[in-house]
Amino acid sequence: MKWWANLVIRRPMWVLAAGVLLVAAAGAWGVGVFGHLSSGGFDDPSASSYKALNLITKEFPHQHTDVVVLFTSHNGPLTDPKVAAVVKADVAKIRNAAGVTTVTDWFTVPVPALLSRDSHQTYTLVSLDGSLSKQTDTYRHLKDLVPGSAGVQVQYGGQVAINDQINHQTSEDLAKAEALSFPILGILLLLIFRSVVAALVPLILGGLSILVAFLLVRTLTLFTDVSIYAINIITLMGLGLSIDYSLFIVSRFREELATGADVPKALATTLRTAGRTVLFSGLTVILSLLGLLVFKQGFLRSMGLGGAAAVAATVILSATVLPAILRLLGRRINALGLPHLSRSLDQPAKMGFWYRYSHIIMRYPLVVLGVAVELLVIIALPFMSAHFTTADASAVPKNLSSRQVNDALEQNFIGASQSPVTIVVHTATEASDPVTTLELTKYVQRLQAVSGVSTAAISGQNGRYSEIKATLAYEPQSRAAGEVLRDLRAVAKPAGSQVETGGQTAVLADLIASLLRQIPWAALIIVLTTSTLLFLMLGTIVIPIKAIILNILSLSAAFGLLVWVFQEGHLAKWLGLLSNGSLDATQPVLIFAIAFGLAMDYELFLLSRIKEEYDRTGDNAHSVAYGIQHTAGIITSAALALVTVIALFATGKISIIQQVGIGLAAAVAIDATIVRMVIVPAAMRLLGHWNWWAPKPLAAVARRLGLRES
Repeated sequence: MKWWANLVIRRPMWVLAAGVLLVAAAGAWGVGVFGHLSSGGFDDPSASSYKALNLITKEFPHQHTDVVVLFTSHNGPLTDPKVAAVVKADVAKIRNAAGVTTVTDWFTVPVPALLSRDSHQTYTLVSLDGSLSKQTDTYRHLKDLVPGSAGVQVQYGGQVAINDQINHQTSEDLAKAEALSFPILGILLLLIFRSVVAALVPLILGGLSILVAFLLVRTLTLFTDVSIYAINIITLMGLGLSIDYSLFIVSRFREELATGADVPKALATTLRTAGRTVLFSGLTVILSLLGLLVFKQGFLRSMGLGGAAAVAATVILSATVLPAILRLLGRRINALGLPHLSRSLDQPAKMGFWYRYSHIIMRYPLVVLGVAVELLVIIALPFMSAHFTTADASAVPKNLSSRQVNDALEQNFIGASQSPVTIVVHTATEASDPVTTLELTKYVQRLQAVSGVSTAAISGQNGRYSEIKATLAYEPQSRAAGEVLRDLRAVAKPAGSQVETGGQTAVLADLIASLLRQIPWAALIIVLTTSTLLFLMLGTIVIPIKAIILNILSLSAAFGLLVWVFQEGHLAKWLGLLSNGSLDATQPVLIFAIAFGLAMDYELFLLSRIKEEYDRTGDNAHSVAYGIQHTAGIITSAALALVTVIALFATGKISIIQQVGIGLAAAVAIDATIVRMVIVPAAMRLLGHWNWWAPKPLAAVARRLGLRES
């Protein structure tokens, strides 16, 4: 780090110019990332439900519904010929539109399920041709082609509509969150730094980090699909960590200036200490997020890539543009100060409040540790009863048509809300072969005999492929439905055939099974990489083990709060959150990867300062109190800023974004308060000099690599 510090001190304009060129490239090319992001990505391509969907789309395109069009008459029942004529004309426009393969409607297939109980509503099932992108274009064309009239309201639902409306709502929520974030954070940073100039620096860095992250992700889209949801984590992590890292670096720089050091020396010390901490902190967060790449779901992989890109961009700019700005500003970093406010964070008293507080905690370490751990366990308990589901129309706000169509089908139509298990059978001979027909008939009878199955029947045949639909007596994403699915899959299949099982129930079961297979590997990667970096920086194996235990404890508490709010519905209505009695199955995985890295972020910042003082004095209790005195204000301020950013993004209307926002905010708040300011000092007091122990061979490795601050 020394050579880099010398370069920044001697040639700040060169470093700043390089940063400006990078940002210019990001602005010119990176912002085009929005046109190259995909939707969906919640499936495992190796799952039976995914294979079944592909087979249905290929072999039974008329059986696959992409868009549901709901017609509501305000001028009388649809049994009235005059009213029916208006709707028939609209259906004909849809049937003849380019990109539409099949249309199923009540007028040509007059089954009772397609007409509402009061006869004022009917829905039409539409299958579309082509890729998801082409289907989205067709859906948008249909909305313009058949917008409805004064007498007949037309609303669009189905998976294509859900995806498109979620993407649109996500973009709107993102713009709103960004518009709110900067002024609110500006006021917060002004109160923290007590200087207009110092407060502006993190905001500038945050905006630049987001742009550079877009550039990195735009480059990634050349090689792999990246989900639209990644934009949320890019903005959240880019802005939030820019605030964190700026606080760490700017506060240390101002602290060094306050001791009387000149600008070059203050910057050199800052980069050697806080700068190195930021570098390793960023690396731990990146490695934690890259642990998501072991999952098969494109959504999780995209969030890992997007988050890692945001952190990488923030670290790059924190190591280049930020120190160059500090070198050029010098003591003017304190310009436009607010003299009437209290002491600033970068001028901590040697034995102030946090020092005395730490000694109080360390005076009764066992009692404090017991109470704090018990509190976290109590908060975590609701997670034991967590119920997981997949994203569907219930994740969409009620003001959007896809949600309204879904609700109308559930409330106003008989059997329309049922999502059957769809079984695709590939037989060795043509389905029309008498022997094969007999085998299929017996197979259907065995399926019908499964407890919990209402009906089972062949719904389509094409060559060697047969489609069977089994309607269950339970809600498709309920635990009972999952048990029936397990029994259906255990039924003996026709001799020599291949069977794939799809439908909403199967999608959920396959998603959870896929996640459970990969979670141990992801956790192993995240834990090993982050703890290894922590060891290399601090030279101890005790601290990484303690950090892992505390991170798991605090994350469990955050998950407990998530269940309490979103599954059980407490405070959800008051906070304006969508509570549908469950959690999205992917969210705990995502929150774990992000929050684990962020917890290491604060761990490194606190412990690096404690270790710095311990190396100087050898006094464990004093070093802990000293480290907390010099970092507590910054850590709590950084956490407050990060929670503010996360909370603003959680104000969006999409349920899965709300869940990750609230979960992350809870994890950061718990870690920065209960864990970092209560449990850590108590535990370190109990461990004493064992905090810094490592086996001699490992200690020698850490010394040779020279990764610790000095």
